[in-house]
Amino acid sequence: MIHVFEHLAQRFAEILTKGDVMELFKMLERRYGTVSKVCEMVGIERRTFYHWQYAKQINSGTKAKVLRVALGKYPIDTLEFLARKSRDRTKELLEILIEFLRRGIVEEEDPKKAEELARRAEEIIGEFSVPVTEYLRHEIANLIEDSLSRGFRIEISLHTGVQQLIIAPPRTPRDQERPAFTRVEALVSTGTVSVPHVVLEAHVPKSLERWE
Repeated sequence: MIHVFEHLAQRFAEILTKGDVMELFKMLERRYGTVSKVCEMVGIERRTFYHWQYAKQINSGTKAKVLRVALGKYPIDTLEFLARKSRDRTKELLEILIEFLRRGIVEEEDPKKAEELARRAEEIIGEFSVPVTEYLRHEIANLIEDSLSRGFRIEISLHTGVQQLIIAPPRTPRDQERPAFTRVEALVSTGTVSVPHVVLEAHVPKSLERWE
């Protein structure tokens, strides 16, 4: 896994701000007790850490070092940290983009150009309205299947209205032959009514039908 952490550290170090790096360092410090110990693991001098508070930015090499250690010691916590930071920054960029589109539509004197901006806004908002998890169906399906194989039922609440994942066993003999998942449904709230809505394709092993 070392080479994986090295690759991730090099790839994502640039998205980290000075504050992010210090948060990761503090996380390591809380778990290892001293600044000196963390500096030794990261491979920097102690005085370097204390200079960070006066620096405008931390260089990429040092960012990668801290990130690599954090990934190696606490991969799940660190990856969650990176995912949250990326989401927050995407939200910030989208806020700015939407405001530029709004101003363009309001201020553009040429009706055709204003209409083009409106159509572009429609496309952009439509594209980014799709949850990121929509692109991770296969990965989520594998997570659910493996969790069920260990006897754990995963219920996922999403901000899009999905309240609960319901695992349904294959409905026909032909479905039994399909690789990986057959069907995963969810209850979707539409006002005061909950209706079934297919959100993933998945196969549930016979041994797990006891959940139904």
